[in-house]
Amino acid sequence: MPTCNVSIIIASLLNTPTILKTIESIINQTEPAQEVFIIAPESCLKENNEIAVKIKDYFSITCIAVPFKGQVKQRIYGFQIASGNFVMQLDDDVVIPADAIAKFKILADKFQGQKVAIGPILYNRLSKKYVASSIDLKNRLRLLLIDSLIGGAAIGMKKFGKISPSLNPYSLPISQFKREVMPVEFLPGGCIFISKEALVIQNYFPFEGKAYCEDIIHSILLRRNKVTLLATKEVIVSFEDNADRSEAESRLRHEFNIKKYICRRYNKGVLARITAYYYILRVANIISHIKRFDFF
Repeated sequence: MPTCNVSIIIASLLNTPTILKTIESIINQTEPAQEVFIIAPESCLKENNEIAVKIKDYFSITCIAVPFKGQVKQRIYGFQIASGNFVMQLDDDVVIPADAIAKFKILADKFQGQKVAIGPILYNRLSKKYVASSIDLKNRLRLLLIDSLIGGAAIGMKKFGKISPSLNPYSLPISQFKREVMPVEFLPGGCIFISKEALVIQNYFPFEGKAYCEDIIHSILLRRNKVTLLATKEVIVSFEDNADRSEAESRLRHEFNIKKYICRRYNKGVLARITAYYYILRVANIISHIKRFDFF
């Protein structure tokens, strides 16, 4: 089967079996990628790593060991060795439909001469919900009180596809698509199809631990490099978000520190709103635990 001039890059620690579902979805493409690189730290590619051993059975997949750990650093290493005219970055829990590469390529070809980055609709396999979906009454109240009044996000549907002054990104719901692709300010990092000349190949994430908010920085840098960010409803990918509610406090604190860095380093967002939003969410999180009320 002829391959498509696309490189797929997956940064992984090889510690979750969901990556095998990701690989299966990659090798079953109607137009396969010309190369697939899984970039993992040397320590994660030990002989006793069951997932690494299983991956060796896929001859079209290449595992590359690097002497460092960090999702962004690993991904950028993959970008630097990719040879395709287009690159698809994937998280190791993302499953793509069989025609994903073909559809992304058709959409990208419509913007010949432009540097583009295209993102799909994201669907959580565990919650069985889209990342951006219709808003119920409870969430309308939250969006009005916190996201808009405190975070500075536009009221109503105008916020979607944008990054608010408190540096909260809002993905575009399917209901808001007026055509097959729509311009946006932000693309989630789980799956992006990018022109090779648009790649960011310098490490922009100086933090340890999980790469929360890295896609906000990535989106800012892409736009500064004159890359057109597009969301499409033509491709729907699924992922597994099994975030532990007990980790909410540490995640909020980590995201707060990263957003302060973004505000100062890239002159984006409003520090007062970022700070107010963080403390409001901390209080709401405490109330949720005490009252067992799911505010979020």
